[in-house]
Amino acid sequence: MGAGQGKMRRVLRPGLESGAQAKAAVNRASFDRAKWEKFVAESGLERVRISDYPLGRDAEVTVLLITPHQKMVTELFQDAVAVGALTLPDAYGAEDFQFNVDGVMPNYQMYVSLKAGTRMHGSQSGGVKRVAVFDPYAYFTKNTLVGNSYVWVALKLISQAINSLYQC
Repeated sequence: MGAGQGKMRRVLRPGLESGAQAKAAVNRASFDRAKWEKFVAESGLERVRISDYPLGRDAEVTVLLITPHQKMVTELFQDAVAVGALTLPDAYGAEDFQFNVDGVMPNYQMYVSLKAGTRMHGSQSGGVKRVAVFDPYAYFTKNTLVGNSYVWVALKLISQAINSLYQC
């Protein structure tokens, strides 16, 4: 083997054979549970109530209102992206996405969409305006802990919903 010919093989992740395949992996959102759990543990957040996490302990709002759910999910999402637990397609940053709750009790849904003015890159038909992610009332109560599996499952569902924006 000539000089430098083994370097590429050592650097590629298992299962990726070419630069084109590596690029394809970066053009999808993905969630890494281990990175999220490490962040939660190192930050001492395992036993912190989700209602205290983004809003602060002195917040006078409960998690049972729509606006706090949107704020909470947005901040969880931004933190997951910041610590590398949730990776986004190359063309986007956490600031390009927004979360909204819509519906009538008991059928609320959290939706993810691109913020106005953000162009959908690589979609087959221009993309959809928003994708349903989960029912925030089923995943988050005022007593749900940040270290709870509902939180990382919600983040994984968000990454899948972001990928669904491309499949329209």
